[in-house]
Amino acid sequence: ETRVNLLRPDDPLITLKGIGPKTAVAMAAEGMRTVADLLLHLPRRYEDRSHLTTLDGLLEPGMRVLVRGRVKSVRVRRIPRRRLHIVDGQIEDGHGSLKVVWFNQRWLGRRLEEEPELFLFGRIREMRGGGLELLNPEIEETAEDAEGVAAIYPTLARFGGRRLRKLIKQCLPAIDLCGDPLSDTKWRPGDLPDLQRCLRELHSPTLPRTISQRDELLNELNHRRSQFHRRLAFDELLAFACTMAESHERRTNAWAPPLAQRADVLDRASELLPFELTGAQRRVLEEIRRDLEKGRAMARLVQGDVGSGKTAVAALTMLMVLEGGYQVAIMAPTELLAEQHARTLAEILTGAGYPPSLLVASLPAADRREVRRRLAEGSVSLVVGTHALFQESVEYRRLGLVVVDEQHRFGVVQRTALLEKGRSPHLLVMTATPIPRSLALTVYGDLDLSIIDELPPGRRPVRTVLRPSDARPKVFEFLRKEISEGGRVFIVYPLIDA
Repeated sequence: ETRVNLLRPDDPLITLKGIGPKTAVAMAAEGMRTVADLLLHLPRRYEDRSHLTTLDGLLEPGMRVLVRGRVKSVRVRRIPRRRLHIVDGQIEDGHGSLKVVWFNQRWLGRRLEEEPELFLFGRIREMRGGGLELLNPEIEETAEDAEGVAAIYPTLARFGGRRLRKLIKQCLPAIDLCGDPLSDTKWRPGDLPDLQRCLRELHSPTLPRTISQRDELLNELNHRRSQFHRRLAFDELLAFACTMAESHERRTNAWAPPLAQRADVLDRASELLPFELTGAQRRVLEEIRRDLEKGRAMARLVQGDVGSGKTAVAALTMLMVLEGGYQVAIMAPTELLAEQHARTLAEILTGAGYPPSLLVASLPAADRREVRRRLAEGSVSLVVGTHALFQESVEYRRLGLVVVDEQHRFGVVQRTALLEKGRSPHLLVMTATPIPRSLALTVYGDLDLSIIDELPPGRRPVRTVLRPSDARPKVFEFLRKEISEGGRVFIVYPLIDA
């Protein structure tokens, strides 16, 4: 007991009773190395085990019940063909009796014979031949263990159920020594509790006296809407926002090639593009132009619907950088999209003297080597590709701008790897994902935000409609009508192999 009471959050898990060297290694493989790690391993759901159910014939299939009974009989059976051991028995409580079944826990046979009375919690199932049985119930040793709310944790290194609850229970005294980064209440909303109370209540909830209040608390806990879940969510969002703000400040304070723009770059849009720029495109290009002139690294997200003209904005941004004597790399999430960008940019920028080169994994090895050689010597100014752009073997002579299409398809590591190919190159990110402005400013807090909120003349706005699954016949009827009128239909299925 002394050892448990002296537990500290940073103590290794091997300090705990029941954790040996092999288990500690298995836990570490799942990211669990210290007592604090285990305290942050939160329950996935909670079960009310405060109500004792009698075996009086009122049980129904699907019910999860806590029962107290005396063991009448025990039998252990082996089924070789299925490599299965079945332990079954009969319990009674003075009101009735019930069959109990466990699978592949043959050691329970001896324990059931030694313990004449048990508290069991499990699910009632209807047997094939009729009648009910309690399936794979947990065994609680005492009435105290059986009462209250049971926290059900995601399995760790084959630790689950009651075993994992006992392990985490050992860690609870260390909560008092957990520092609260928001101990000063001015940094957190007033209705959110301190960190120590959150951890205590999430692992071992305090039950209200009335049944209605108890049900309300369990509902909040199981749907992760409790004040304790909200406090931890607030901490995560605050940490994320601080990280994004630090990243943004670091990037925008870094030196980048200052690009004094020639006045005719935007005017040349009419020569290079087969359409007039919209007001929204001109506004976003002006925001980008101001960024490029500062001599600090631009980090900007351009958001716009499909067909709003993001590629045209990106192409003219590239022209500004290319005219300054720097190289541009545009990274797409797939080879198909990279090839599409290369064709589009060839139509726009080849006439200005900047034909794009393509660098993707499917190119013949000799072609890839040639593109890499020309990038290193500077004779290729504009390159379009996928992950191949930031491989170790790729070097740039004067990388001034990185354009990333569909930011969410790349990890931070990939984006950073490409940015490190140059000396603080400017960064332009494009996305068609319709993210609300407030959410975009949070998720992409390290980027300034520009929105193209105007479609070119003649473009029909995109209409998004959500239909429930029972409306499937009406959806198919609409699709047939669309096809019969000469339209096209794409069905995106959630499983690649389906």
